[in-house]
Amino acid sequence: MFKIEGVKLQETVKELQTSASRLGLSDPKLIITTNKENKVTLFFNSEEVCIKRELHAEVTKEATISTTLREASLKASILPKEQTVEVIPDKGILQFCWGRSSHVKMQLITETEASFSVPEVTSWVEWGASHFQGLIAALFPFCAVSGSAPAKKSPVTMGINIFKDKKEIMVKATDGQTAIRVMPKDVDWFEKTTTSIPIRALLALTEVIDSKGIVKLGLNEDKSLLIVSSSNTVSVVRLLIGQYPNLDPAFVSTTDAGAIWTFDRLELLSLARSVSKLNGKEPILKLQKEGSKVFGLTVDGSLKQQIGAFGEGDNVNDFCINARNVEKAAILYRSEELIFTQRTNLAPMTVTSEEDESLEVMISLVKE
Repeated sequence: MFKIEGVKLQETVKELQTSASRLGLSDPKLIITTNKENKVTLFFNSEEVCIKRELHAEVTKEATISTTLREASLKASILPKEQTVEVIPDKGILQFCWGRSSHVKMQLITETEASFSVPEVTSWVEWGASHFQGLIAALFPFCAVSGSAPAKKSPVTMGINIFKDKKEIMVKATDGQTAIRVMPKDVDWFEKTTTSIPIRALLALTEVIDSKGIVKLGLNEDKSLLIVSSSNTVSVVRLLIGQYPNLDPAFVSTTDAGAIWTFDRLELLSLARSVSKLNGKEPILKLQKEGSKVFGLTVDGSLKQQIGAFGEGDNVNDFCINARNVEKAAILYRSEELIFTQRTNLAPMTVTSEEDESLEVMISLVKE
């Protein structure tokens, strides 16, 4: 069928398997196709995304075959990286052969869906792969988890939302308890187009795109599919349907805030991690002002730690917050200080930094 370097086959199948795992797929079908132009395509499908990788190889026969991705990844993992491997299908068996007479076998499965079609794209935008991967990594913790109450109530929250109005691009995510707004730099999007992209599909793509290259993004005519192209990989993502929640009222600026807290970022991050270790099931962090000092406490009283912070405003009150949410916000910033602003007592906190105005995080408070 084809001959290829062992390392190339091994790495490709491994990346596809990791990508499938990101989607929560237990054992998807891997479809392999060869053509007379010495090209080999490997792809798998899911409800959210189809991912195809194209490789150059010495094609000995044009064919389309299927096996399971998990078994192909396992068998490919033992291949010698420095040798040429010949892939041979024969009577329901697929063999990876190398050397004089060495081989490893796996079962072929019945092929019922061999096509991979890329819809027509009228226009593209280009992102650097580092921007693409960095943005996904930042927003992923703020998306609703599949099967959770927020996801059932609003399925679009299982993804990120991107909107461009004139020259301004806004990317949002929320899981019901936290939210994030980012105005990314050096990227582009489609004019007056609101798009919700499933986060699991995006995480899957980060496993297969060229991390040092360019990522091309396009929409089909009815804007139901996102096409992602990078180097030798093409993917088609099914977009989420529905109205994304309006997150803007939950965020508050310093000019509209009734309370403004300023924290040493690294001290707050360390405190949040300590509370999470001490109270894993319910990591509630209470922040309490005593005169000019600010303390962080666990609700069971096992920890009381002074941190570098101060509160100001007409509505400064002690508050309780989930320590894990504080941690996932604090790690996004690189500044020395974080600013927490609140409109009224018990309202959500908006987390910002004077050094990075392109990023805002909202965290809901919790009961003591």
